[in-house]
Amino acid sequence: MELSESVLLRNGVYAGTVTAEGSTYRAMVNVGYKPSVGLPSERTLEAHLFDFDGDLYGKPLEVELLEFIRPEERFDSLEKLKEQIGEDRKRILHFFETTGHPLAEKGKSGKGDEA
Repeated sequence: MELSESVLLRNGVYAGTVTAEGSTYRAMVNVGYKPSVGLPSERTLEAHLFDFDGDLYGKPLEVELLEFIRPEERFDSLEKLKEQIGEDRKRILHFFETTGHPLAEKGKSGKGDEA
């Protein structure tokens, strides 16, 4: 989703949650300009939901940012970007496991059911 400059968020990667269609999921959230994938673009917020398989494009979402992980950066190759995304994922899952967050268990949704 496009994100206005007036939204006062530091560009980078966050641990967060996304609530959609009555369920809440752990998420890796990126705020920024995607400097590694082409020309500068509009400032966006993108969320990768863990333990979710579906299509939420065009649907209302509630995003909660819980922990700043790292600032936005440019990578020399898509391979280096993919490696960093893997590291970010590990750090975010560790965040959920070590903070006692209600969604710490793999596959746990906000409905109180195993997803």
